[in-house]
Amino acid sequence: MSTLILSPIFALVLAGVFLGVFNGLLGGNARFKQVLAIVAHSGVVWMLAGLLAFGIGYITGRASGTTRLSVFFPMLDEKGFLSHFFGYVDLLWLWAFVNGAMGLAVLYKRRTGPIATTLIALYLAFGILYAAVTSFVAN
Repeated sequence: MSTLILSPIFALVLAGVFLGVFNGLLGGNARFKQVLAIVAHSGVVWMLAGLLAFGIGYITGRASGTTRLSVFFPMLDEKGFLSHFFGYVDLLWLWAFVNGAMGLAVLYKRRTGPIATTLIALYLAFGILYAAVTSFVAN
């Protein structure tokens, strides 16, 4: 139920942030509904991620983490920094960021690479911060 409420709010906030950055800082001229359309269509990837995670979780009996990098590193200490970082990084989220970057690049007539790199770098920076705090609290 919370997904039905929080997803549209998250999409509106994210579209507002993108609009502010691209129009305000980078001199673009897109309208809010255009940016919101890109965010909403990239959200289809998150929906597919949720369905895939649910299906894999149902089959394997695991509740979460089915598309995260941590599945490739089961040997890591559960309380360690790398374990928390790899548990944060979700492959389907990376796909969604690249998908959104393509839409933003078309809308603002810019190259996709720098936009995708920036989005992924911000995502990974938050992952490092998350891993640092959770590994500190866990120990």
